[in-house]
Amino acid sequence: MNALYDLIELYEVPTPPEDFAVYQSLGPSITRVRNAIDKSLAERDGNVDKFCVRLDKDIAELSREVKEVKQEAQNPMVLDSTSDPAKVKALLVRLAERIDELEKRAFTFKSYQKNFKVSLVDVSMPS
Repeated sequence: MNALYDLIELYEVPTPPEDFAVYQSLGPSITRVRNAIDKSLAERDGNVDKFCVRLDKDIAELSREVKEVKQEAQNPMVLDSTSDPAKVKALLVRLAERIDELEKRAFTFKSYQKNFKVSLVDVSMPS
């Protein structure tokens, strides 16, 4: 851009004053953009670290919830032939819904780990 305006001045090409004013404001604008980028880059590592700490807490919570579902799935009512079939079915439907939700969260956590290139923590559902 500088070379272009240098040529305009050298050859005295008529230029609207608005264009020249915009050209003069480019320098400070570019400086502000560079400063903002530098600040963002400096803060990036700290923000990623904070995110990873929070993600680790969320993964620990997810693991706790998976263990709860696994314990609920071992309810003796499921294998008892004298159990009310409606209650067993309701329990199994509720467990299936919770497992689906937990699997979605596990997938989301894995995608975060991949996107931020952090070490993958196993958030898979136990069998």
